[in-house]
Amino acid sequence: MKSKDLASLAAGALEDIKGEHIVVLDITQQTDIADVMIVVSGNSHRQVKALAQSVIDAAKGTGCQVLGVEG
Repeated sequence: MKSKDLASLAAGALEDIKGEHIVVLDITQQTDIADVMIVVSGNSHRQVKALAQSVIDAAKGTGCQVLGVEG
């Protein structure tokens, strides 16, 4: 799966869980270790954990291996 397709999938998963201020940044020119960074806001610690889990579940559903989560 291409990084832009995966980013779109992740952004959709974040919208489903009511993530706020979702920004998908193309960082291909800044680093070699990633193509995209997604920044999202949540209203509580519990919601942020649910947002992260939603993205993990969506990625695993496509067969992608999740290497790590920050934040």
